[in-house]
Amino acid sequence: MDLTPKTDSIGREDQSWLGSARGTSQGQSIALLMAAFTAGTHYPNGYFPSGLPLTKIPSGTNAGAYGPAGSRTVTDGATTSGSATITSATAAFTAGDVGGAVSGAGIPAGTTIASVTNATTAVMSANATATATGVSVTVLDSLAGFLLTSVAAPRNTAATVINGALLDTGRIVTANLPISVPAAVQATNPRFVFV
Repeated sequence: MDLTPKTDSIGREDQSWLGSARGTSQGQSIALLMAAFTAGTHYPNGYFPSGLPLTKIPSGTNAGAYGPAGSRTVTDGATTSGSATITSATAAFTAGDVGGAVSGAGIPAGTTIASVTNATTAVMSANATATATGVSVTVLDSLAGFLLTSVAAPRNTAATVINGALLDTGRIVTANLPISVPAAVQATNPRFVFV
């Protein structure tokens, strides 16, 4: 009996980030919002690579389209011990932050944004363990899934959306992703097993 790990290639692209075939036969058809992506970062070789982490845009004129999953860090966060409220004059919280991981001093590991009150105030899924101001806080987009197959970037830069396929469940080999997924996002996403 041979128990050595094996890697299968699907098509002619690098899908070594797939840890199993789970979910690959049920890719969800999606629209990628071109304006949300950066050429040098997200499609440096003229195509969006298979395995690109994606988030779903929850509101506004582009609601339902997908963009790159990412993060932002602010240095003016304020927390109160025993309270789930976090404030920041510069965080610019939006509905798109709901479900995304949040981390910083006094914020328990695995905490997510439960709701957004306004651009400067959000409610976390757990209470802060310390009262502090000037806290460096990182807000991570919620991870909807990964681009299942590579997609050519349009030559016409006026294109607003392009079609793709989303893998929304499965086993992911993090070392082989084209863009890394922070550990805090991995810890709060039960649809994927990260190895």
